[in-house]
Amino acid sequence: MKISKNLLIPFALIIILGLYLIFNSTGKMNYTIPEFDTIDALKINSIEIKGLTDTVKLYSDDGVWKFNPDNLKAEPSRIKSMLSFLEKPEFIDMVSDTGNYQNYGLGDGKYIIVTAQTEGNTTNIPDRELFIGDINTNGKFVFIRIPDNKSVFTARGNTKGLFDQSENDLLDKRILDIDTGKIDKIELTFGNTKSILNKTVNSENKDIWETESGLSLETKELEQSIRYLANSKFDFYISDPESDPNSDIFTISLFADNAAHSFTITKKEDENYKGSSTFAGKDFILSGNTGTQIMKMFRDVLTEK
Repeated sequence: MKISKNLLIPFALIIILGLYLIFNSTGKMNYTIPEFDTIDALKINSIEIKGLTDTVKLYSDDGVWKFNPDNLKAEPSRIKSMLSFLEKPEFIDMVSDTGNYQNYGLGDGKYIIVTAQTEGNTTNIPDRELFIGDINTNGKFVFIRIPDNKSVFTARGNTKGLFDQSENDLLDKRILDIDTGKIDKIELTFGNTKSILNKTVNSENKDIWETESGLSLETKELEQSIRYLANSKFDFYISDPESDPNSDIFTISLFADNAAHSFTITKKEDENYKGSSTFAGKDFILSGNTGTQIMKMFRDVLTEK
């Protein structure tokens, strides 16, 4: 029986497609997605991220996450997102079991290794270990491997972006960590001039701010200034700060529940300011715009009639 040329090409395509489906289904017919035991995020006390160039080590100091070995604080919201994923990773599909990892960013030297350890684990075996590769082209999932398993899986979301960050990216750069609603006393110093402000309650049972001499202040503007300070961040830490106690330009101390939170602008650094605070671990550089705005807002409150 002869097969016409018009039928030969479609017939060949059907055979090729069938072979493709057979070979690419091998190993995926009965695969299972790994099920991870849940780790209590509150019990995770260390995270290590081995990136392509640097290794970031983090540890929990009574719930405050810091970098090892310099003990600087890490940004809480970023750590919270990491812990949420590490608590119980969820894989959504297996895309390869051939052991060929190059197409997924999981080849040698191309992936991130994330490990997590919980309190009480004294072994060298982490409670969680993940190899994180590339994010796919539409940004909806990431390719991931686990130890002792040659399969490549996917996890939903930009998990790579979650962990592929330098220490500087993960630093907590807040100037102060304050509960603005609890502040009841402020000490302001501009150069040699010091002012003390106290929060009291007026006859209408409303909070008002006054100077020590009894001068009423614009409460709304002052509280706005406090919120601005609470949300302000510095740019970066100074590696080797020079101590000069006589160069202070502006100092503010805020008191809440008998605890003092202080921030000082010490001197001008080109277009920016050098600063320090009771919250930050070292002296830092603050942008000129932020520093100028902080000083202006508190000075304006004192000069308002």
